[in-house]
Amino acid sequence: MKITLLAGNFLNPQNFLYALEKVDNKLFIDYQLEKLLALNYEVDVVLGYRYSEEILRDSLFIRKCHIIFDPNENENNLLTNLYAGLFALYGEGFYLPIQFKCPDLYDWQRMIKRFYQVTSDGYEILRPYIPCEGVLEAGYPLGVSRKARELIMKDRSKQNLEDFLLKEYKMPILDHYLSHPYFENRQILPHVG
Repeated sequence: MKITLLAGNFLNPQNFLYALEKVDNKLFIDYQLEKLLALNYEVDVVLGYRYSEEILRDSLFIRKCHIIFDPNENENNLLTNLYAGLFALYGEGFYLPIQFKCPDLYDWQRMIKRFYQVTSDGYEILRPYIPCEGVLEAGYPLGVSRKARELIMKDRSKQNLEDFLLKEYKMPILDHYLSHPYFENRQILPHVG
């Protein structure tokens, strides 16, 4: 299974790059990569050009990953990072925007197992949904099938992932941090030990 960390030029509410945010004297991108690499899956990282030199120079873990560059120099966003990551995907894979929590091993195993089950039943993407105040909120990581990859790559004119009208499997997960970005509220910053 391939997991792609979408880290290209995402800015937090304080207008600072998520990847370069420091958490307990460690780059946030390293915090995320350390968790992903511990899962023993192949890890790709999508970077934007603007800050890539600094990330490549300062990150301790990025050397253990495949690096993909989002060619949209001026306006990197979730969809442009996803397009860039899809070019490196030959089968199925999961995509995690850097600002969202990396699920724990148990949740990854559940999602991967369910992903293979539901894609054989015709679903094109798997997305965790988290119950929050009586409503299910969409979260990440996003599981993308071969068919979804083909459909997304055919039409690059879409502005939002929801515009593709893919058959989505909504997987309930109880970890509410999978639907809320880190740094949105300074109290939910991860603590690196």
